[in-house]
Amino acid sequence: MAKSNKQKVQLGGADIPVPVNDVAGDSDDLMSPTKKRASEAAQSSGKRERGTSQTLSLDYNSLRDLLREQSAELLGKQKHQLDEAIGELETRTFSRVDAIQNQVVGLEEKHESFEAKLGELEKGLKHIEEMVKGGHGGSASGGSFVSEDKRQSTLVVGGWPKDSRRKAILADLKEALEALQLTKYQDEPAFCTGPRRSVALVPMGKRQSETPQGHRDRMFKFVQAFAAAEVMTRDGVRLWCSFSKTPEQRQISSHAGLIKRVLARFLDDVSDLVDIEWKTGTDVRKTEVFDDTPRKHWINVGLISVLTKQTAQAVRVRNLRKKARKTWETSRVERAAQGDWHAFRATKHSADTGWAEGYAAAQKEDPHQTIHDHLTEVYRGRPPRPCAALQEEVQAFTIEELEVALGQMQGGKAVGCDGTSKELLVGLAGIEGGKQHLAEFFTKAFDSLDREQVLTKLIDRLGDTAETRCWRQLLQENVGFLQTPWGSSHVRMQQGIRQGAIESPILFALAAELCLAETARRFRWDNNKQLFEGFTMHEMLFMDDSLLWGQGTQELETRIKQLMVVLSEYGLKLNGSKCQLLTSPHWGGAKFIHVGGVKVEAVHTMEIMGLPMRVGMSMCELIGPLLSRAKSKFWAAKHVLRSHAPVKGRLQLMERLVGGAVQWCLAAFPPDRSDIGLLNSTQQLISVWAMKLGKRDSENWEGFRKRSHRAARAALHHANLERWGTSWIRKWWRYSGHRARGLLRDAPPIRAHIDSFRTLSWWTGEKRKKDGLQHTHHYPKLMNMERAMDAAAGEEWRVVAQDRVEWRRREQTFVDNLDLPWSSSRQTQLLDWQ
Repeated sequence: MAKSNKQKVQLGGADIPVPVNDVAGDSDDLMSPTKKRASEAAQSSGKRERGTSQTLSLDYNSLRDLLREQSAELLGKQKHQLDEAIGELETRTFSRVDAIQNQVVGLEEKHESFEAKLGELEKGLKHIEEMVKGGHGGSASGGSFVSEDKRQSTLVVGGWPKDSRRKAILADLKEALEALQLTKYQDEPAFCTGPRRSVALVPMGKRQSETPQGHRDRMFKFVQAFAAAEVMTRDGVRLWCSFSKTPEQRQISSHAGLIKRVLARFLDDVSDLVDIEWKTGTDVRKTEVFDDTPRKHWINVGLISVLTKQTAQAVRVRNLRKKARKTWETSRVERAAQGDWHAFRATKHSADTGWAEGYAAAQKEDPHQTIHDHLTEVYRGRPPRPCAALQEEVQAFTIEELEVALGQMQGGKAVGCDGTSKELLVGLAGIEGGKQHLAEFFTKAFDSLDREQVLTKLIDRLGDTAETRCWRQLLQENVGFLQTPWGSSHVRMQQGIRQGAIESPILFALAAELCLAETARRFRWDNNKQLFEGFTMHEMLFMDDSLLWGQGTQELETRIKQLMVVLSEYGLKLNGSKCQLLTSPHWGGAKFIHVGGVKVEAVHTMEIMGLPMRVGMSMCELIGPLLSRAKSKFWAAKHVLRSHAPVKGRLQLMERLVGGAVQWCLAAFPPDRSDIGLLNSTQQLISVWAMKLGKRDSENWEGFRKRSHRAARAALHHANLERWGTSWIRKWWRYSGHRARGLLRDAPPIRAHIDSFRTLSWWTGEKRKKDGLQHTHHYPKLMNMERAMDAAAGEEWRVVAQDRVEWRRREQTFVDNLDLPWSSSRQTQLLDWQ
């Protein structure tokens, strides 16, 4: 039997043999297999004799000692780790505490500094209070108060309008002192205490070896010189000069002056009747002295009536006149609130007219002459040469042309200086024979200008006719009358169009259209690559404002240069400072162009007629400025819209004033339900303001809003007013029909081309294509509007729009489909808000 080579381990006995190695010092350790393999690797490579083994006895006590030793070692290592962690935590904590302590010390120092400054401020305020109580008022200059001696040695020169420029005041004063020969008595220059004042201060320090009386006499020469002469400013205001006074002295003298003016109101001469003491405020009559307390602003009406030998009945009459005027003004406001436009215009506040003073102050020469010279230079040129009289018959206006012209005029508009309106002309045409007389009158008026030269372009287009000669008369040399606040003069107008003529804007728009059309024809703009596939137009024009678009800024700049070439042939040019460049946020090329030497930077938002517009904006952003304008319009007329007149009339007036500020351009914007709700909510809010509804003490804000808006809806309903959202829907429907019918004209307007570009039928076809065009979320929104219009029309809405009667009949169906209800289901009926 072969001898086993396995290591023997005896279990259950008192002595348990275990294998040991020959490494010294490890005989008492229980080695793990890993340590065992490492120990065996470190031993000699010689093999042990086969069949031999070394054993170690292991009992319970040895095992317990081993476990105790291992536990102690683990606890020691854990303690060491905890000590290191706690030490690191203490270090960080101490550093933070030190930082906090340093901050606290810094705050304490700042607090002490603030306390010191506060103490200084308290001392300064106490000093000011003592000076005011002691009657030593003054103005601060350089951080210290003006002493009493300096105030007594200062003259005050005034008379300029309020908030006049310091430069203008000092220039006028210097010129006045030189004219009055007072500069030799002045040692220090005059000054103003701010950039805009109405008075100037002249320091009059005491000279060496000058007595106090001589000093006073030298100052009094200034006062006498200004009183004896009429020193007038450029604005036609007389200057005055007086000694500097304290606030209390000014109060006393103003009260005494008020008494003198009241007496002078009844009598021509009060010098023998009353003597005014300007320093004490007393007035003397014979031997009696009437002392009026300076701080008590009152007038003894009975005493004045005795002095002037008048009765107190005059004062009562004056009070009655004031009361009557107040009643008249209240009545005028009530009439304005009921729609009386004459009364409403009379109640409008006058605009600020202070520009004249600012302009005059900025000029070194006569302000009227500067304006005259500027306009003379603008209109200087070579006038057109006269032409011979036309020797052929003139075709008169026909009745049909008169009827077409009357049909194109708008009613309900304010008349001009000639007092002519559409209603007047329609009334005259309705009289028997009226149309014939009107046609004859216009023919004579138009033919009376046929002897002036005509423009070459008009002759090329219209021929040498009486009509072209009348148009050319507008460009004939004439003289303009210039009227300014500082005078009047005549200006020769050798170029440009005649100012003030009603035909001038039409002629100028015609010239702009000719320039744009000739540029497009000469430089073959139609051959350029189309920005939108299928849309052949590259430009549009409204009067003299043109809009160009293209695929890049370089293309636009090239076309603008081409346009400027043609404009120069007509004597016109582009103003680069008034041009705007709008680029899409997706454009990555150059974002600027040059127009007439001016660099025009690209913008992401362009303002058109006061409305900011950008690519990708929502309808809510678009109508936001309209709502803000409506609110401003309301508060500008609050004296009428919030008066004590009946609510119905005020709401109807509000619809014409405020509603017009919101709805003037809504016909071009497609409505949706969310924006309709916003419009209606704003109308209700403004109606609440007009009704002056306030929150009650017993209700919360939610209850107040519910009550006030329900009351506003009821008031609008009782006033027979349509909500702004409903009006928006109607305007969109009517203007859409107008655009669709424009396609049938001989020269369709660009709005008709844009409206018929990429319609619902085109969009449906593109969706069927695999490579069809895709659009952002705004485009399907417009298609949803076309679907709604098709549903209301019963078929393709552009076809139905050609029939005006049928289109008008379908309008209410479209409104009912798109409009919001007057109230939610929580309000079952519109209650009587009164």
